[in-house]
Amino acid sequence: MRMRRMSLAVLAAALGGALCASAPPALPMLGPPVELKLPGRPAAVASLKTDDEGRLYLTDIDGGRVFVYSPEGRFIRTIGAPGVGPGRMRRPIDLSLCGDTLAVREDHGPIHFFSATTGRWLRTLRLPPSNYSTQWFLTPKRIVFPGESFPVIPVPGRPVELWLLYSTNWEGREPRINDSRAYAPGQFDVSREAQWAGTSYATPWGRGRWAVTHALPRKIFLLDEEGRTLAVSKADPADESRLPNTTFDTIEATGKAIAASQYVCGLVPAGRLLGVVWQHRLERMPLEVEWMNEQLQTVGRQPLSLPFPLATFDCLSIAATDRFGRVYLIVKHIDYSRLAYTTSLYVLHLTLPGKGHEQG
Repeated sequence: MRMRRMSLAVLAAALGGALCASAPPALPMLGPPVELKLPGRPAAVASLKTDDEGRLYLTDIDGGRVFVYSPEGRFIRTIGAPGVGPGRMRRPIDLSLCGDTLAVREDHGPIHFFSATTGRWLRTLRLPPSNYSTQWFLTPKRIVFPGESFPVIPVPGRPVELWLLYSTNWEGREPRINDSRAYAPGQFDVSREAQWAGTSYATPWGRGRWAVTHALPRKIFLLDEEGRTLAVSKADPADESRLPNTTFDTIEATGKAIAASQYVCGLVPAGRLLGVVWQHRLERMPLEVEWMNEQLQTVGRQPLSLPFPLATFDCLSIAATDRFGRVYLIVKHIDYSRLAYTTSLYVLHLTLPGKGHEQG
């Protein structure tokens, strides 16, 4: 039940996309997406990040390694290898970059640290089994987990404490809990907020700050490099009954509920503005960016679309942005009849008013 709910939450988090159709002159513009044809690209991309030079790092979840490409899409190297042991990984699900440190986490497993420059394995951090969160990122001082974790493994029929936002140092010690929820026996299993607790996105935004989506769709946390909360946006809708229900008996029913709901599917930093990418496909404006200022107040919206239709179970997420104004998308086309999916990568270009092509 636990794994089924988490997999559905990860699937649901990614349904949406971004192509700016029109915008007031004062707001940033997102150009049309262009598919990336990377040589030797991994078959199953789970995560994508960029470094300060614009290089791309993609996890190959089936191949147990990370692919590195130049900003122009030229293959550079692989990092890690499949298997068990130093520098080897089974199903790397996500990664994060901080300076020359590349951290890669296995699916509900340890975090492996590598040199991003040389690919050399540095060490492995093994986390407590109660740390389910697959959503995390590095700051110069902390590992921040904005997803779903627990002080102890939940036991059915007993009270549950859920950590929605906490961090540790790079050694996995000195935990700091920013937000937690307590559930009475049985309450956790039916809570939609708990179902969506593993759904989050994070992005650097300005010097020494990170923006994080968190649990309720419109709730944005602004953190410093110590993982401390600097600001929190208004939580709207605050009523968790507005959240999609991911515990239906059939995949079809779950997919329809998700497609009919609002939620965030990515973040786009643009100078002093933060773009919160929404999906609500069954409304007149199916996809849009909500631009927020540094006080996390809405200053404008832009309708979004894609040059191709999304099926009910197709997943699309804002995977990464870089300082050159490039915004990367991961699109997964899922075929549940064969339990298989294919992955496509797209890049959009972000333009700030009066800034040319630079993101700022």
